[in-house]
Parts: sequence; structure tokens; C-alpha cells
Amino acid sequence: MRSTFQKFGINVQFIAADLSKPEAAAGIFNEVKARGMEVQMLINNAGIGSGGQFSTLLLASELSLIQLNISSLVPMTLELQQ
Repeated sequence: MRSTFQKFGINVQFIAADLSKPEAAAGIFNEVKARGMEVQMLINNAGIGSGGQFSTLLLASELSLIQLNISSLVPMTLELQQ
């Protein structure tokens, strides 16, 4: 993906984090600040899903899914836009 963007003169930085952990968004924000970066576009390439009969799903797994797919994005996006 980096080489595709670089063809157009776009500087791309990658920061790996486990967004299923509540503290991950703050870690990403701190890393962005440490690198002295200004984020113009955020591409979140994370997401998981589950399936099956709802009554058989594990609560811990579903809460982790919500943290990854939804809860981590709100603080990260708000922090990075400022």
C-alpha cells in the first residue's frame, strides 16, 4: 500500500496497535505526536465480525469486537483531528 501512495508523492506512516485494548487509541495518538506528524487522512484497516446464534456468542468476545470496531475509533479520530 505504501508504494501505491508514494507514486503520487504521498508520505505514508504505519502505526500498529491492538485496537481491542481500550488504551490503544491513546497510544496511537502519543506515537503520532512523538513522530511530529500531522494526520491528514486516517485509514483504519482493522475490524472483526462474529456469527452464529446470538445465544451462543461469548460476551467477552462480543465486547472485544465492539471495542475494536467502534469504541477505539471515536477517541482516536477526535484526538487526531485536533
